[in-house]
Amino acid sequence: MIDIISKMEKFPELPEIAYVILEEAVKDNCNYNKLAKYVEGSPSLMVKLLKVVNSPFYGFNGKVTNLSQAIGLIGLKNLRNIALAIFILDTLTSLNKNSKNYIVKWEFVIVSSVASKIISKKEEMFVATIVAFMPLYLQGILFDDDTPLDDEVYSQYLDIISNKWHLPEQTIIPVREYYQYRLNGHSETKKINYIAIAEQIANMILLKGLKSDSVKALKQSLKISDHEFVDIIEIIDKHYEEFIKMFNINAEPLNYKNLITLLSEANCKINKLLVQNSILIDKYKTSNLMFSTIFQEIPLAVLLFEDDQLLLTNEKLDNIFKDKIDKISDILDDELCTALKKTRSVSLVTQLKNSVNVEMTYVRVVDSKKKELIFLKDLTEDYRLKEQYKSLGENYAYIINSASIGICIVGTDNNVIFVNQKFCTIFGKTADSFKGKKISEVLCINKECFAKMTLIMNALMRGEIVEKRIEIVSQDKDSNIIYIEVSVTLYKSSDKINGFQFIVNDITERKLLEKKNQELQDEFIKFEKDKIAMELAGATAHEINQPLTSLLLSVEMLKEKNMNESGNLLEKVEKSADRIANIVKKLSDITRYSTRDYAGQHKILDIKDNNRD
Repeated sequence: MIDIISKMEKFPELPEIAYVILEEAVKDNCNYNKLAKYVEGSPSLMVKLLKVVNSPFYGFNGKVTNLSQAIGLIGLKNLRNIALAIFILDTLTSLNKNSKNYIVKWEFVIVSSVASKIISKKEEMFVATIVAFMPLYLQGILFDDDTPLDDEVYSQYLDIISNKWHLPEQTIIPVREYYQYRLNGHSETKKINYIAIAEQIANMILLKGLKSDSVKALKQSLKISDHEFVDIIEIIDKHYEEFIKMFNINAEPLNYKNLITLLSEANCKINKLLVQNSILIDKYKTSNLMFSTIFQEIPLAVLLFEDDQLLLTNEKLDNIFKDKIDKISDILDDELCTALKKTRSVSLVTQLKNSVNVEMTYVRVVDSKKKELIFLKDLTEDYRLKEQYKSLGENYAYIINSASIGICIVGTDNNVIFVNQKFCTIFGKTADSFKGKKISEVLCINKECFAKMTLIMNALMRGEIVEKRIEIVSQDKDSNIIYIEVSVTLYKSSDKINGFQFIVNDITERKLLEKKNQELQDEFIKFEKDKIAMELAGATAHEINQPLTSLLLSVEMLKEKNMNESGNLLEKVEKSADRIANIVKKLSDITRYSTRDYAGQHKILDIKDNNRD
């Protein structure tokens, strides 16, 4: 370990032009033409930079021959990373090419670095991965030793190399995270450790321990499909070939096709039962009659092709495709046929050439003869039912929103889930303004109403009542008082309580009519009482006035005959008659009905009050 560290300390520095270019590339006011002149000062860098820019590594359209154009296309940040990578790789390739481990280690560094750049989609990960695996490279070419290095060596190496080469912090950070990952066995953050994944991919491609479980774990880490994983491997292969040519490395092309084959076989496992059925077709020909019966009873249309020629099918196909079929292209379009050639198995929804929509499962059988199985399920009825349900749903929504009563659905948390158009009209608000609000906040304007609503919903939940109808004084968006009649029931589906259903009627107009009617009734009763009082007063006055007149006349006659004897008595009679006359006058002047208390709880007509206008 001491020898490794000491040799690392004596490790050559990067060329002086490297530091000039790297320093110039990070300036805010960097001039592309000036930077291009610096790059021209390193012929090796200029040639390799143009090769990288014109390679699949970037995939630009057209050939780039001008350095300023190249720098403008890739950007200053990418230029710094590419330049640093080229300087480092030039330095590595100059070391001990006679070592037996030189090619092996070089292959690993390049494959892992390219893989890291592709899966992370970050340019800086290319150079960071090179830096991360340099201790392994140096150990192999300087010592011809594959003994695993301990974590202390990695830590000291990174400090030495980052100081010696003035590596940027964005390069050092992912390397430190990778070394921490190696130390702990896991990442301290939820971020994907792309260097660790790139290491696994490199080991797989270089055939150092490919396992289906490892492939599955990698796909899960990157959240990609089999096809996407295969595409990544193919891209790595293209970039790898560019780099071994660029640095004149005598390495063999990658044998990634073994990996693709194994991936296809792993994917085929999900259709194991279908594959076994197809194998039985060829293996048990003597049981053809029994198999044919079973084959016809499969609720799917089945087609078996051999060398792209139809070998066998069942009767269910006649219900889906009635035209003659000789090969796969007779039922599927050319684009899909081409795509199927690149896979071992797939399930998808597609449309046949006769415009019938189907759910298709395709399986290519591993056999001495090329066999392909296709299972078809007719989706015509499914689509018809889907459209029917859609139409029913639209009709139901139309009916609900056209209803003349307000409808409100509330969850078990008492929050509003749905309101129809009439409910919105009653309160003068939009549907969105109700959603998420407590129903008591929507309907109630006082604590008494709020408490009553809570008691009703609790009683419904306990099963004490099935429905409750109440009248509530509420208000609309302009704070105008409205009267509503509310019917509350449970909202259920399959006997599961999902909340409450509120049926709301606006009874404001009815309430106002009832109030007006009551006022008219009260006024009518008062009128009738006044009328009775006037009629009674008139009748009484008429009846009393006649005997009163006779009485007064008699008194006058008595006065004339015997004034001395009956003077006092006649005076009293006269006073009483005058009093009666006054009462008669008051009765005849009655215009309204009014009473006053009399003996006990009785009331009598108040003559005095009725004459006060």
